[in-house]
Formats: sequence, C-alpha cells, structure tokens
Amino acid sequence: MASTISPDQASSAGSSLSRRPVPGPRGIPGLGVVPQIVRDPYGSFERIAREYGDVARVPIPGMPFVLVSHPDHVKHITNTRHKDYPKPELFRDILFRDAPRFHGMANGDEWKRVRRVLNPKFTSRGLAPLEELIVAAITESVEDWDRFARSGEFVDIQEQLALVTMSVLLRSMFTRPASRAEIERLAESYLRITHGMAIAMLTTPLPNRIPRPFERRYTRAKEDVFAYIDAMVAERRQNPEVGEGDLLDMVLGAEFDDGSKLSDEHVRRELLGLIFGGYETTAAVMSWVLARLPRHPDALARAYDEVDALGGVRPGLDDMDRLPWLRACFDECQRLQGFSVNAREATVDDEIGGFHIPAGTTVAFSGQRLHRDPRWWRDPEQFDPSRFLDDDIDTYAFLPFGVGPRRCLGMRMAYMVGLWTLATVMQRYRFEHPPGWEPQPRFLFSSPVKGGVPVRLVPRTDP
Repeated sequence: MASTISPDQASSAGSSLSRRPVPGPRGIPGLGVVPQIVRDPYGSFERIAREYGDVARVPIPGMPFVLVSHPDHVKHITNTRHKDYPKPELFRDILFRDAPRFHGMANGDEWKRVRRVLNPKFTSRGLAPLEELIVAAITESVEDWDRFARSGEFVDIQEQLALVTMSVLLRSMFTRPASRAEIERLAESYLRITHGMAIAMLTTPLPNRIPRPFERRYTRAKEDVFAYIDAMVAERRQNPEVGEGDLLDMVLGAEFDDGSKLSDEHVRRELLGLIFGGYETTAAVMSWVLARLPRHPDALARAYDEVDALGGVRPGLDDMDRLPWLRACFDECQRLQGFSVNAREATVDDEIGGFHIPAGTTVAFSGQRLHRDPRWWRDPEQFDPSRFLDDDIDTYAFLPFGVGPRRCLGMRMAYMVGLWTLATVMQRYRFEHPPGWEPQPRFLFSSPVKGGVPVRLVPRTDP
C-alpha cells in the first residue's frame, strides 16, 4: 500500500533520525528484482512505486537502492541537500572509471570547478556566437532530405535527425563542417557508447563471471571518438584563429581560479561528454515529436501555423519566443518519453518521507513515474501540449534535464537545436506514417523510439 507519510519529513544532520525501514518487494534470492528491470526497465520502477509508495526499497544485489517518487523528495536530494547526494560511483564509472571525469559524472570540488568555468558559455549570451554555425548545419542537413521526398519511400526519420544533431554538435564544437562519412561514423560510435552504458547500468549488479561482450564494442567506439577529438584539437592548436567562439575554443580557454587550465586528457573527456550529453537525447525528443504530432491533427495544424508565421526565414535566436506551441510539443514529448532512473548516493544517514536512508544508499527517481503521476498531471497518459502553456507545472515533477544545481548544462542548446530543426523541417515537409504503426520506447539513456520512426516526406505546397 502506498505510504501516506508527509513528504517533507527529512531531518537535518545531527538530529534524531527515524529508523523506520523502507518498504519494498522481496525479489528473487541472489538476484533481487534485476531480472524484472532487465525485462522492463520502464514499467518496473513505476509498478514498485505504485505498490509500495513514494519511498520504496528496490532489492538489487550489493546495492542498497531506494526509489523516491514525490517532487518534494526529488527536491530534497537534488537541491536542498544536493551536497549530501552526489552522483553514485556506479553511474560515474559507466563512462569513465578513472579521473579526470567529464564534469557531468564528477562530484564535489572536481565537478564544481569545471562547471563554474563552463557555465558562462551555455547561457543565452554565451551561445549566441554559435547561432550561425548551428543554423547552417541544420539547413544543409535538412536540404539533403529532398532525395527522400523524391523517392516517395518511407525513411527512418529518427536516424536522419540523429545525423542532423551530430552535424550540429560537430559544427558548433569545431566550426569546420564535418564530412557525411565522419558524421555517420561518429553517430554510429556514439550509438554503441550509449547502448553499452545502458547495458552496463542493468548488468553491473550481476556477478563478474557473466560475459560482457558489449564492453569491447563500447571501448572501441569510445576510442574512435577520442581519435577524432584528438585530431580536431591538434588541428586547432596549429590554427587557433579558425574557431574563435566555438565550444572547442571555450574548453581550451577555460581557466580555473588558480590560473590553471584543463589538461589534454581532461579536454578530450569534456568534449566527448558534451557531445554525449547533447547528441542522442536531442535527436530522440525530436523523433518523438515527429512520431506523435502526425497522430494529432489539431496539434499538428497549430504547429504548422506557428512555423508558417515565421515567413519562411531560417529560425534563429530571435524566433525562440515565437515558437511557444512547438516548444510545448517538445516538452510534452519529453514528458511522455520519460526515463528509467536518475540516481544520487546518500553520503550521510538521512530521513526521507519518515523513512530511514542509511549512508551509502543509492536514491533514485524515475521520469516514467513522475512524468505520468496523476497527482501532478491532468490526464497524464494523453498527449496534450497545452498543459505546458496553461497548467502550473511542478518543477520537480518534470525532469528531462534534471533539476537543481546539477541540471543539464546544455539545456538551452538542446531547445535551440530541437526547435530550430523541427521548424526547418516543418517549413519544407509534411509527414505520413505507415498505416497501423505505433511508436514504442527503446531502453537507452535518451529513450528513443524503438525501431526508428518510419516517415514518408511530402514536400509542402502550402507554406
């Protein structure tokens, strides 16, 4: 039965803490609920929260694990007490097992000092110099889709949006356009990286004797991306004036309070992490938009009206406020897209919702649960972008970019790339899905559409 304990019962350090144990399923001896999570990474956490309440124990061998499902609890671990809840070692080690880490996987002073020097570049003002690079990459990529429209055949638009996003990231990072072959190769390598990381999340608790062939593919893919980054850095050091104002220029020029800069190894890891954070996640959301909108004619018509009001010009920074409905569609797809879990690790004994949280406990929250909970969302299973224009959205119940001090650094850039790409695509095309096709999520960090998004592109004659 779900807990009715007040959500705001966390005690401050040093005070008397509850010893009340957290309820949860028993699981299978030696395996806990790992088999259920492997079979259904999305529904498993939602079912546990529904049955055991807003604070629920998830039995995973060798890992004390608690799932929280109330916005107040999310606020507690990501904001109010965020210093006591850093990234878990498990999550940090999936990408890099040794320091220096990409700042998104780092903790404490290691995270703080890098985040402080990167923050200014990812403000609206800091991103302004990238506008021309981003818009050019989007336009060139989408214009290439005319060949799909001429064929009249269905194309996996999710794959094409991933290539657009990779092109944008490489252009904004290194200024010079990447070749089609480079874009496709790096996109494939990143897909292997994210696939390997997703599998690692599910299999790390299992015994070491279990084979993990994905690790070799993951390592080779990471080495391929590193080789490309190293070549770009070497090229830039020979011609430093080429990319003034791009992301590589920003990382190379980042200077800490003591006057030191990132080491070469740290530079390559930050660049890999920045691409990782913005590549598949942005492409996946855009894919869900083009998977859902054609199934809702009224919402689609309103999006076209908004895009047509731009007058056919290439969208840019001045148009961000002119696309509120398209942004609402983007956010609604992020809400329904959800994510399996995001986690922190308690470094001190604590109390959440009246339950004892021992130090060393992994405390997680699930977007699949929070984004669809009828306590925080009206008609949560319905696709209704208007909720993001008309409703009072709880900040800690909508978490596509995380929340609190560790909220995703690239959030603004994701909206820029996502909205500009969608507007550019909609200026040129209409979309048709195969009869009877239904989109389903695939378990990766970004929750893309399983099997892709088959679309027939029809050139517009009425923009």
